[in-house]
This record gives sequence, C-alpha cells and structure tokens, in this order.
Amino acid sequence: MHKALVPLDRDWTEDQAPEPDDPLLIASGQCFAVAVKLAGGHAMSRHAEENLCANIVCCRRALAACQETLPALEQLREQALVAAEVSASLLIEGAAVAQTIEEHIASMRSRVWWE
Repeated sequence: MHKALVPLDRDWTEDQAPEPDDPLLIASGQCFAVAVKLAGGHAMSRHAEENLCANIVCCRRALAACQETLPALEQLREQALVAAEVSASLLIEGAAVAQTIEEHIASMRSRVWWE
C-alpha cells in the first residue's frame, strides 16, 4: 500500500500542516501501524502461552489500524487521487489482511486458559 501512496506524498511545511483526518495521512500512516503491531505481537510469540494476551492486544491494535486504513483509502479513491484499479486491489488486499488478523485473534483467544 505504501508504494501505491508514495506518488501522492506531499511536502508539508510548518504553516501548511496536514489535517488530522487527511485520508492520505491516515492511509499511509496506518498501513505501517498494521505491520508494526503485528511484528510486536509476533515478537512475543517466543513465550506464546505466557504472552498470549499481550499478543492478542497487539493484533487487536493492528486490526484497528487496518480498519482505519480502508475507509481512508476509499476516500482517496472517491477523490480520484488513487486510480480505481489500484484502490480496488488495495481494498481487496486490505480486507483480506483484516480477515486474517481477525482469524488469528480468534485462534489465540481459543488458547487462553479462561476460555
């Protein structure tokens, strides 16, 4: 996703800061957050059973970031800033990533001792 959004990147100055709800800012930032949170959860998997709940939290944060990315990407498509075929592909891939994360969370929750 990042590679598709790089051509849209803007040079921000102090007097022209991006709006916090700028879809480009959200999509480009949150797509990295997904990867970072998943990597953090994976790093805890060395002691999987001891850190299972922490891993779930990391994955839930990754899922939240993914769920913020998709509407922002949809806005970029509506504004014709991202080509329709590119955004369609990214939206499909993003939805698949969200589903995979949801399944992984469900799998980990099934292994929590109080379930």
